Amino acid sequence: MKASAAVAVLLLIQGVAGQTCGLPASTLSTSCDDACADYEPCLAYSASACPSGASCVTAGECAVQCFSNPLNDPDTFSFLVEFGSYESSRENSGSAFEEQTADETDTYAAASNDAVSNVSTIELQPTVTSFMLVGGSSTNSSVRSKVAKVTFGSDVISTQTNVTTVVLNNLDLSTPAALQQLPVVLPRSLRNLSLANTLLSTFPTLVANFTNIQNLDLDKNYITEIAATAALNSLVHLSFQTNKLNSFRAVFPNLATLDLRDNNFTDLPATIYIHDNLRELRMKGNPLARPWFTQEEADFLDQLSIFDLENSDFTKAIDSCRSANQRKVHSLTLCISDNTNDDDTDSSEDPDGASSSSSTSNLLVIVGAIVGGLLVLGAVVFAGIWVNRRRVRKHKSRRSKNLRESYFGGLSPPLARSPAVKSYRGGRRTPVSGGPRFCSNDYDEDSNYSPRISTRSTHSNQSSTAYSLWNDEELLSLQVKYEEIEDIGTIGSGAFGIIWLVKWTGRG
Repeated sequence: MKASAAVAVLLLIQGVAGQTCGLPASTLSTSCDDACADYEPCLAYSASACPSGASCVTAGECAVQCFSNPLNDPDTFSFLVEFGSYESSRENSGSAFEEQTADETDTYAAASNDAVSNVSTIELQPTVTSFMLVGGSSTNSSVRSKVAKVTFGSDVISTQTNVTTVVLNNLDLSTPAALQQLPVVLPRSLRNLSLANTLLSTFPTLVANFTNIQNLDLDKNYITEIAATAALNSLVHLSFQTNKLNSFRAVFPNLATLDLRDNNFTDLPATIYIHDNLRELRMKGNPLARPWFTQEEADFLDQLSIFDLENSDFTKAIDSCRSANQRKVHSLTLCISDNTNDDDTDSSEDPDGASSSSSTSNLLVIVGAIVGGLLVLGAVVFAGIWVNRRRVRKHKSRRSKNLRESYFGGLSPPLARSPAVKSYRGGRRTPVSGGPRFCSNDYDEDSNYSPRISTRSTHSNQSSTAYSLWNDEELLSLQVKYEEIEDIGTIGSGAFGIIWLVKWTGRG
């Protein structure tokens, strides 16, 4: 309760300072109406609100606190934002943090997060190449999720092109707005960037704006995957220690060192083996399943200068691997999974070897049965198709023969026509209308004369009066005797009759 009241009073004083002093309240900068020396960062309060224990100078209606500590190091600007009342949504226990961190506020410039909530333009000495703005009371210590919260102005050190290293550890950068500020407030000449313990849940692709960046530290965050789109060609050193990674699909062509310790990997990511320039790989602290690798993967790991995994880092022991397939790579004895030896396991060394061999045999039996069944099924289908085609061919042949030999109502003519058949000169045997009809008494088979043809209709008188071939006496006079005709063979057949090739043997 007292702490909350003190914070409220401090914020009220800062608000008054902003109104009466004329300088931005709660803002860290190097511009305090020339109250401080060149390049000294400063904070402004009202004339009577200088924090206890702080050394302030008077500038009009303002009490200005100047921080000379950063000037002690000509190469590095360092400022600590001590934790105040702000708590992040991921914060665990503040007491645990206090027990684990050192206090370096006597060494570096420091101010409470309750007094500093904004960071404006900071002009650095020309010799400065490193900029450190760190939450907490130590530049090197941090507890995951314990952070300070500040917002950045439109320009912090973006024009300081001599700066190549920036450390923004233990600050809340979890919002998109906070991340989007970084390319604006930091110089494009950046080569080394540390965003450790900044509550990130995704890979900050915005770092691609820094085309010269070589070292990226993202330790103690909450990143779950490194997507393929995260690749940066310039990166040489990359650290993801203590995150929640279980997927790593990006490829960084020039990557030399990679730290994936204390994550959620169950196997080494396949993309690691694509990094031809990789020299150091650290993966301790992951729930790795078993040390089984291909020959090519083992060769890749063996050529690394640093590979920290040991057999104790895997849940499955190497004992289940055949001794002929085992290989020593750094401190790890691994199993070559694609060796030319028959199995990964040795029945003499592995009590489960017999079951493995049995499983293999059962698998072969199952595969053989499936293949045999398919062959039998194929043979049955083939035989069925063959028999069916033979039946179809026979049916077509029989039908073709019947078509060739069919005679009107389906009667097959003899090879040699009878005289009665020869003497028939066309028409249907049962005319539909007015066709000719044989009179059974007009001829007999022994007669030498052609039969007379009746032209009587079986239907109406109207059809009988119609013109008919059989009423043409001139044509009928041209009839020949059937005994003067010698059958040569059939020429064709149709719906109404068969066409014969004949030879007339008559003389006249």
